[in-house]
This record gives sequence, structure tokens and C-alpha cells, in this order.
Amino acid sequence: MVTMTLYSTIAFLLAKKVDNDRKKKLIHIISFVMICLMGISRIYLGVHWPTDVIGGYLIGYIFYCISIKLIKE
Repeated sequence: MVTMTLYSTIAFLLAKKVDNDRKKKLIHIISFVMICLMGISRIYLGVHWPTDVIGGYLIGYIFYCISIKLIKE
């Protein structure tokens, strides 16, 4: 959940400062890869069940959307 919220928000804030669309896409791709790798590593290490990771992604994304709405206002 924290990884999803943190990396998504960082990607949003960095992409907001960049004018080049290609660089924006790269920032979002790197963020997506980092989020996926963190989730996969949690499952691989046996720390969480896959459903825990998916739930964390969903709740993190909801929190990210709320955070972005607050930032834009």
C-alpha cells in the first residue's frame, strides 16, 4: 500500500515538472516496475499472500487518487 502510494505520487510530481511526453512515460513506467517488483518480492519472500498484495495495491491506488485530488486543489 505504501509502495503504491509513494511511487505513484513521486511519479506524478516528477512528471508534472517535465515537458517531454517521452520522459513522462518513462517516469511512469519506472514507477510501475518498482511497484510490481516490490509486490512480487513480498510474495516471493513469503511475507504476504498474493491477495494481500493486490489489496494493498487497490487501497494504495485509492489513497493516491485522493492525494492527487488534494494536491490539484
